[in-house]
Amino acid sequence: LFERFLADSTKLLHSFTHSGTAQLVRRLVGSDIAQSYSETEIKALINVGESAVFMATILVTKHFQFDDDWKAAHDIFVEEKSL
Repeated sequence: LFERFLADSTKLLHSFTHSGTAQLVRRLVGSDIAQSYSETEIKALINVGESAVFMATILVTKHFQFDDDWKAAHDIFVEEKSL
């Protein structure tokens, strides 16, 4: 699950995180300094963040054998992803 998450999210996360030409271009709107992220990119980042939190919750609850909490978090994650 985590490997698939990273494979699907690497380009998006890299684009928001690391500096370079791609990041510098995002900070300019014409000759003004401003953000230039599309609504789609912002929604995708929120989705990636949400997935990361769910995966951390699932891993921690599974590790500490909180089976009811693990199942609840897992079921919510699966339900959200199927919408």
